[in-house]
Amino acid sequence: FKAHFWTQGSHCRPSYHDQDCWAATPLTYHNPPLLFHVEKDAKERDPIKSLSPEFKMAIEQIMSIVTEHNKTMTFGEPMMDAGSDVKLFPCCSPSCSPRPHCCECQ
Repeated sequence: FKAHFWTQGSHCRPSYHDQDCWAATPLTYHNPPLLFHVEKDAKERDPIKSLSPEFKMAIEQIMSIVTEHNKTMTFGEPMMDAGSDVKLFPCCSPSCSPRPHCCECQ
């Protein structure tokens, strides 16, 4: 299972089927979270209904793990605050040269 507590638009254009993925979609908190069974729905297109027994069973386990994790979590400075310097972007071709111009992520 995979739970999304927060979502935000991505690289998707308005022609993409899921409006939540459009680039202009703001950061959104989900309560209850969006829950996907990734072995049955790898593309995460159909969230499990929050009233279903499957959702209740999975989210109970997930929330127990989240609660334990948060007890010891120390948050750092958000990397998004670092700005838009291309030298800070991840590179899908880490051994390429010259960086960052050779980085091609598709």
